[in-house]
Amino acid sequence: MASFAGAAVGPGQELGQALRLWPLWTFMSWQDIRQRYRGSLLGPFWVAGGVAAASLGAGTLFSRVLRVESQELVPFVAVGIALWSLISLTLIEACHSFTSSWSLIRNAALPRPVHVLRTVWRNFIVFAHTLPVVAAMLWFNGQTLRPEAVLSLLGVTLLMINLLWSAWLVALLSARFRDVIQLITYGLQFVGFITPIFWFPDLAGRDFGLLVLNPFYHWMEVIRAPLLGHMPNAENWAVTGGMALAGTIAALLTFRRYRNDIAYWV
Repeated sequence: MASFAGAAVGPGQELGQALRLWPLWTFMSWQDIRQRYRGSLLGPFWVAGGVAAASLGAGTLFSRVLRVESQELVPFVAVGIALWSLISLTLIEACHSFTSSWSLIRNAALPRPVHVLRTVWRNFIVFAHTLPVVAAMLWFNGQTLRPEAVLSLLGVTLLMINLLWSAWLVALLSARFRDVIQLITYGLQFVGFITPIFWFPDLAGRDFGLLVLNPFYHWMEVIRAPLLGHMPNAENWAVTGGMALAGTIAALLTFRRYRNDIAYWV
């Protein structure tokens, strides 16, 4: 196991040390999932079942309300629900990344980003269990993967970078202010309604331009659009990539300022 010198290293170095400890936080993530679904017959596949039920129900209902073809809307909704579940659950659980690991933080010489990586990777594993359902929704509704679908891999990479720095900042704020989890939970409920998960973006009409202010729309679109045979626009890539860079820098600077306080906050 790599050594950790605490305050002797910079925040970037500490993040690098945490990334090199990937066998540790991936194992911890798997253990979290096993503990959570102990005694369950399907385990994380229950989440996949929820995505399937919500996609069929909401897709069929909204296709009639919005007067669009269900074969177009159901795959759109399926991908959207799977991605939104990944985003929202990661940010909500990030509120507990440091506070639930208080014993390790106080007694073990581990890079602190390990606890955030554990949260992000745990939710990515659960998200991976929904992919067969998403693939089935695409296939049953006549959607075939086109060459541009490979761009979704780049989109997933950018999304995970954005989730990492977001979860990092949320974990820091939640360790200091315990009401943050309520703000994050209720805030995500509101944002979920104004994010195109159940409805096509162009149905917003004159208000379509307001979606530019919703970062979650761009994060999702760089993955969903290629899977559905469309190309994300330059704005989607610019916002998602720009936030990945700017957010990572912001997280590193914030962590450098407050990392020595975490042990006292938790």
